[in-house]
Amino acid sequence: MFLCYVFKLFTKAGQEVKVDRIFYKLVPETKVIDAVDSKGQAIDQKRAKYKRVQLNSGDEVKSGDLIEVELGIESKNDYEYLVFEDWKAAGMEAEEVRSGYNPNGLGA
Repeated sequence: MFLCYVFKLFTKAGQEVKVDRIFYKLVPETKVIDAVDSKGQAIDQKRAKYKRVQLNSGDEVKSGDLIEVELGIESKNDYEYLVFEDWKAAGMEAEEVRSGYNPNGLGA
């Protein structure tokens, strides 16, 4: 079963601080390189590399696709301290949670 999500991108807005959000789909490219193991033998080693493809308004992605979000922040003033929190969009929950939580009753 495949789920498709359609992106609706919003234009940046604000008076003092403007935040622009760009979505990229990460397309895997497997690269094989020559490497040396612990005994000095030549081996082939696979390296995971991703190509970034920018998503435009109305583009569809499938369930399981990797999405990278880039925030561009523009300000008229100098600030000493700012905090930005970018919430996940609906349907963009993590596939594998790596928080270290173990539900065995003893806790993490």
